[in-house]
Amino acid sequence: MRTEPRRTLGKPRSHARCLAESDGAWLGTLERSSRDVALVIAEEPLSAVIGELYRAYGYDVFAPETPLEVIQTLVSVGDRIGAVLISPDAAWANGLREFLADEYPEIDRIVLAL
Repeated sequence: MRTEPRRTLGKPRSHARCLAESDGAWLGTLERSSRDVALVIAEEPLSAVIGELYRAYGYDVFAPETPLEVIQTLVSVGDRIGAVLISPDAAWANGLREFLADEYPEIDRIVLAL
């Protein structure tokens, strides 16, 4: 019988760590080829809950709060992003799904609904 939890959300996280500046801008990370980063675009507390869930499955999680932070994250770790979870309640993210579909078609886009 299987005793360890199933990994249904993707590949396990490696040991490299993402660093964040105090103002929320994301710094670069060590180069990796696996898609083990999730962007969570939602208001609190939903952002925190989804972030905890994805961290439990081995993802590095970024929770940008502005379009600029989204762009900075895409530039710095875009090749590692496996999914972007977007809440319709995050009004500043309007149009982000379409932008990601056009510019980053390899990234899964997930709309959060409660």
